[in-house]
Amino acid sequence: MCKLAVIRHFWRFRQIDSTNSFGLQLSQIYPAQSYLIWTNQQTQGRGRQARVWHAPAGSICASLVFTCQVNEVSNPQVLNLLAALAVCELLEAKSKAKISIKWPNDVYLKGKKLGGILSEAKWKGNIARIVIGIGLNLNVSEFPPGLSEQAVSWLLVTGQKYEELIFLRKLAKYFEDMFVASQAEGIQILLARMRAKCHTLDSHIIHLDKNKELTYKAVDIAEDGSLVVLTQNKQRINLYDS
Repeated sequence: MCKLAVIRHFWRFRQIDSTNSFGLQLSQIYPAQSYLIWTNQQTQGRGRQARVWHAPAGSICASLVFTCQVNEVSNPQVLNLLAALAVCELLEAKSKAKISIKWPNDVYLKGKKLGGILSEAKWKGNIARIVIGIGLNLNVSEFPPGLSEQAVSWLLVTGQKYEELIFLRKLAKYFEDMFVASQAEGIQILLARMRAKCHTLDSHIIHLDKNKELTYKAVDIAEDGSLVVLTQNKQRINLYDS
């Protein structure tokens, strides 16, 4: 069973290419340890589908790094949603702000993007090396031109500055508690909380399939983290993050 609560190794960088890339390298050298890596500036930060991740001043880019048994991780997509749920519940515990999840990996506040999650895994035998990358506009006081229409920060909405290390320690604990609960009790209880937070559900989405745009209605999140949608013919199919 993975353990994140007793993280003895914290790596803080003024600048790094990617906390996820460094985390994967670190897990190869010290596979028995867990780490928390964070920075305020990445030179090669990335999001899903190899998109570039922009981190304005005041944001944090962090990675939780740990190992566990392969049978404890059925799909990294579930880890994305667990981490997003942990961010939502941790921040909501500190204020009255309502935070939601946009499937598959984004966190939203007041209709704008607050952050994103990128989970990566490497398998060797029956051991999985996991890196949960989290980019969050935590203490951003202003956004560059063109970004403020799509992005929002915790500081700008609540007026509260959240000390980074305190936030990350609590986030690691929230995530570990959820991960352990999912192994001990199953994912169903956590799925109910994810569904309640996911604003993608009950909305129509556009899915690109072989360069063809298809419109579906999102109706559920499955146990493997996939999005259950209804086609125009009322068929239920599962969409997976590519």
